[in-house]
Amino acid sequence: MLNCREATRLADEALEHRLPLGSRIGLKLHLMMCRYCNRYNTQVRFIHEAMKRYAEKEIEEINGVRPPEAMRERWRRCLKERGAE
Repeated sequence: MLNCREATRLADEALEHRLPLGSRIGLKLHLMMCRYCNRYNTQVRFIHEAMKRYAEKEIEEINGVRPPEAMRERWRRCLKERGAE
């Protein structure tokens, strides 16, 4: 059984890449039993999604100026490589 420190670490890692099956199961079980880690997981996912949307908005328009398409495409690729999309 995971402790809270391990569960929060796995919740953070899950934002970046797919966890192995055993880790996913362990995390799900812990989140079902621990309301604090469940709340943390919900909040960190919300923040991650909000930042992803903010980054996309910044790609579209920065200070009222639309960056060139080539630059926006490089930024999109960078976000995708980092797992933000």
